[in-house]
Amino acid sequence: MSSLQPAAVEAARQDEAYLKIWEIEQKHTSTRWTIAIFFYNVSFVIFGLSFDKDKTQLMQHVLQVAAWVIYCFGVFLFDRFSKFQDVLRDYLSQMESSKQTTFDIQQKVRSAMKQSLKVRHFMILFGIGYFIAILVLWYGLGL
Repeated sequence: MSSLQPAAVEAARQDEAYLKIWEIEQKHTSTRWTIAIFFYNVSFVIFGLSFDKDKTQLMQHVLQVAAWVIYCFGVFLFDRFSKFQDVLRDYLSQMESSKQTTFDIQQKVRSAMKQSLKVRHFMILFGIGYFIAILVLWYGLGL
């Protein structure tokens, strides 16, 4: 029985380390989304302001391009933060697969989300659509 106690203590220590890394990953995710959403909101506000009829057509175009560039910057920051998050998730997954913890959260999440579209890809596709919408406004509608 005394030989099981050190093993149980070691398992608890490893689980605690896992949970600390997981907590860091969760905080990082929150920060990533907060920063990205800030830039997306600024982008959409500037884009909306570009429709003010008191502005010249050149100024409207400049504002629309600036809005799109700000959106792209938000996507860039989101991607940078995501790469660090991927490192943390990979580390958690390695801890799970090497039995350094009793948790298997990352393996279950990866299994469940295998077929889903990644958020990064969605944001890039939306950015392309955003740019196409700007071109349609310029050339299709004459705004």
